[in-house]
Amino acid sequence: MGDQINRSENPLTLLPPVVNHYHTTTQDNLAFPTSVALNETNYSICAPLMKMKIGARGKVGYLTRAKAASDENSTKFEIWATENERVKSWLIDSMEPSLINRYIRLPTAKDVWEAVEKTFYDDSDET
Repeated sequence: MGDQINRSENPLTLLPPVVNHYHTTTQDNLAFPTSVALNETNYSICAPLMKMKIGARGKVGYLTRAKAASDENSTKFEIWATENERVKSWLIDSMEPSLINRYIRLPTAKDVWEAVEKTFYDDSDET
């Protein structure tokens, strides 16, 4: 009788804890709501909003290259690649569909950020 499994126990509690190697938070994996989608006329509003939202999630280094890619043979590369794709997806998801095809194939979030800036920034300071 001592060898019988107590059917009332939750079998998931018997599993070992999952170790998160990617240092993500629940917030990182939530949808990234944007109140304004980037189009060809609103870069001056969208860019600061996106930078604030990405910064609030601790990922602004992916826009500035402060969080540069690790050597592909490094154990840290997979973490960098995963987080880079996450930030890149936030940028792409913040665009109107007509713009997505221009930027989706760029390799890094920084490349997307710079290409959008080069395309839409007009050197005016609207503050």
